Amino acid sequence: MWSRVEGAIADKVHRPATIWVFQKVIYAWMMLHALYLWPMHEILWGHSSWQMPTVVDAGFVANMVFWLNYHPEHGVMVWWVYVVSVAVSLSGFLGIVPRVLVFVCGQLMLYSANYVFNSGFYLMQFFGFFLIAASPNARHWFRISLTNLGFWACRLQFVLVYAEAAFFKWRGTTWLNGSAMFYAAHLDHFVRKPVADLLMENRVLSMVLTYSALAYQTVFPILVWFKKLRLPLLLVGIGFHGFIAIGMTLPEFGLAMIAGYTLFIKEDMALKIVRKLKVKKFDTVRTVPQ
Repeated sequence: MWSRVEGAIADKVHRPATIWVFQKVIYAWMMLHALYLWPMHEILWGHSSWQMPTVVDAGFVANMVFWLNYHPEHGVMVWWVYVVSVAVSLSGFLGIVPRVLVFVCGQLMLYSANYVFNSGFYLMQFFGFFLIAASPNARHWFRISLTNLGFWACRLQFVLVYAEAAFFKWRGTTWLNGSAMFYAAHLDHFVRKPVADLLMENRVLSMVLTYSALAYQTVFPILVWFKKLRLPLLLVGIGFHGFIAIGMTLPEFGLAMIAGYTLFIKEDMALKIVRKLKVKKFDTVRTVPQ
């Protein structure tokens, strides 16, 4: 039994092209998100941060984090290290080192401006952590194992987002009586005005969207594992999260969820993308050297 599990994990990278595409999409999202935050960086990090604490716990780690986040120069430095590391990770150079820096700098940025980030950034931090050691071209059994385990950790984390969201919605009242979208439309900072006006004027539409979102988040964790249903399910999801990205003030979250769908694209489709981009030295099948 154990030998079968070990062989399934360590013999070869199962979906190398899919992993390669997923890595590129994730780091591309990180780059766009970092550039999106740049105009407001002075109030997020550094000495002018609106979230800078007045008291810091004793200890080396706490003081080091404070020094890196809120120093007049170091706050910006962390952002720059993050951006450069994301660019290097996106290019595929230097392997694990820039990915570690992406995760660490991301945590530092999150620490000093956590109220600005939504679950899209948190999800990307999870993906970035799981992918630190992932390599589609892994040859050694240990690196192959880390790649496969990291990929499946990303998949399970993504499915868990839907499962948890559905769980809490089913425990509430506004989602069950169909009024969630209608009430959300009254929050100016949450829904863009044209969409808000449409939802407030059309109760039937808001009810349909409410129940549709609840149904989709409920069935996704189950249906996504059925290959025949996966493509139409993902297409519906693109529309669902596209609405969140465009119609609501959560573009980064909507795009993060759409980016996560690359975890479930077919390997042959991912391979076509790899070949279209003319990626050099990419082998779709790697085995452990005998």
